[in-house]
Amino acid sequence: PLEAAERIKTESGCCYLPLVEGSEDVVSIPGVGGRLPESVRVTDVARIVQPRMTEIFGLVRAELDKRNLLPLLGGGVVLTGGAALIKGAGELAKEVFGLPTRVGYPLRLGGLVEEYQSPVYATGVGLVLYGASVRERGESAQPMGERVSGRGVLSRMRNWFREFF
Repeated sequence: PLEAAERIKTESGCCYLPLVEGSEDVVSIPGVGGRLPESVRVTDVARIVQPRMTEIFGLVRAELDKRNLLPLLGGGVVLTGGAALIKGAGELAKEVFGLPTRVGYPLRLGGLVEEYQSPVYATGVGLVLYGASVRERGESAQPMGERVSGRGVLSRMRNWFREFF
């Protein structure tokens, strides 16, 4: 079931095989369709998860390459979202992008519940903060792409990440 797969991925999964190679740790896979539950080594789970994450990072890298943006990421890659919490995500992204990589967490903000201090919410929190700062400065509410283009967007994004992360 999807719930069980998600739990296994987040609690026991690893997307960078060198981190778990040789481990004898096991994870319980619930039975489906009348089958009995099974125990599977975490290395076997990693052998399933790593190629999928490599594929996702590869698609992102291909887009950056296609637009010739990779050379502009001198500060590296910041991972956000739930997948950033999978063990080994930073190491795998560093390998795929060939750049320094870290997991992005929202800033500690007053009134922001502890639960939201997670990479899962980093992009959403960042967009809200960005929107608030645009409004505060009285800038146009047009989408960023309509206001500026090319390197201007990248410069603003870089400044935004420096300010909030």
